[in-house]
Amino acid sequence: MTIRHIFTRRTLGMTTAAALLLISPAAFADNVGSMDASVTLQAPLSVAVDTQLSFGTLAIPVANSATLVMTANGETVDDAGVGDGAIYRNDAVFGQITITGEADTSVSISTPASLELASGVNITSFNLSNASPTLALGTATVKVGGTLVVDSTAQVGSPSQSFDITVEYQ
Repeated sequence: MTIRHIFTRRTLGMTTAAALLLISPAAFADNVGSMDASVTLQAPLSVAVDTQLSFGTLAIPVANSATLVMTANGETVDDAGVGDGAIYRNDAVFGQITITGEADTSVSISTPASLELASGVNITSFNLSNASPTLALGTATVKVGGTLVVDSTAQVGSPSQSFDITVEYQ
């Protein structure tokens, strides 16, 4: 009897295994969920330079350095630091950019920390009238100023240098 009992258990096990192999994979697929993938695309940002930044005319100081500050409000030029023989002519022009992109979104604007125009002529910082504007109706206008330091080793001339203004969606 023992031999028959083993044969029956073996037959039953093989029958069960064969039956499981015959079950369709769809029967197991009932546990799978479905997911959608999507993306929201925004208009690309563009930056147009309306007005170039100019610190105007400044005489080279006899000794030490002269500092000219064009404030972030886009209206005030502080020439209190142009002493020591430096003569300042009030012909500075604030830079201005227009940013275009997706309406009613915020952007962040960054500039270099400093910029050397020539030996002894440095913009030690830039400032913006708004570093995080909202693009109402898809555009924003921002004034650009900065702090210019000219030391007594500067050479006569009109040095200039390009710099990047980076604008990104927030």
